[in-house]
Amino acid sequence: MTKQEFLDSLKDFSPDFPKEALMEIQSNRADFIPELLDSLDYAHRNAKELCESNSDYFLHTYAMYLLAEFREKQAVSASLPTSPWTRSGGYRWRLTKE
Repeated sequence: MTKQEFLDSLKDFSPDFPKEALMEIQSNRADFIPELLDSLDYAHRNAKELCESNSDYFLHTYAMYLLAEFREKQAVSASLPTSPWTRSGGYRWRLTKE
């Protein structure tokens, strides 16, 4: 599988655990960190739309766990935006709590 195919396999929620994709990312962390950070930014910028459309977008959830495992310091600013989580109707909170 290509790099993009691994990321695509994590993009939407699936009841099947994506073990192969997660192991690939863990084995090649430096190659995937930019895209993982981008997924956090995407979820932050599009929180309202993702919640209102009942999207199955899930990459940001895997990204948070992987970036924490990698101890990636850039993830802190990407996952904790300067605006409170409760603004915008709590959409950012709803993306992470379920």
